[in-house]
Amino acid sequence: MNTSLGDIIYSTFGDYGDLGVVLCIFLIFLIDSMLFPMLPEVFFILGYNYNPVPEFGVMLVLTAMLAELTGSFSLYCLVKHVKIPARVEKIADSYIKFLMVSSEKVLLLNRITHMVPYVGAFMAIISKWSLKKCAAYIAIGSVLKYTVILMASNFFLGFFSGTMATIVTMGVIVTALCICTAYSIYNKKKLGMIE
Repeated sequence: MNTSLGDIIYSTFGDYGDLGVVLCIFLIFLIDSMLFPMLPEVFFILGYNYNPVPEFGVMLVLTAMLAELTGSFSLYCLVKHVKIPARVEKIADSYIKFLMVSSEKVLLLNRITHMVPYVGAFMAIISKWSLKKCAAYIAIGSVLKYTVILMASNFFLGFFSGTMATIVTMGVIVTALCICTAYSIYNKKKLGMIE
């Protein structure tokens, strides 16, 4: 369902040139940060390959950052205005304390491996977190992550045709996501969080 929603967004706005691609990226990243995973990295690469020039890449990186901030803070506002059961707050707090990094800095690591789902909800629940620090870590992490993806895509475009470069870049991204997910599952099993 998630990818088909992404396909619908891409087919709806993708024909409107650079602006349409930027809008696609914004919506996909917004949905990913608020509702459910959309594999935004894949759409980021597809979007960049529409117009693989540095200026457009910078525009996409800034759009990704803005969408992640908008989505996270929209979810934050929603959760702040909804009565969260104390049990859920306790579970969220325990989960954050369980992580190796329990401060807002975990949001930087979250760009590499998704350790904290629904970041905006956690921002609302974990009262000791500073919203300014959360915003900074989300922005910095987003810019760093998507700049690296952009550089990888440019690197592969130098060696392969456009289609092959896209396939290789996506292969690298999917492999990295699989390794991070496997590592996260391994650690959770080792610590008894899942069976």
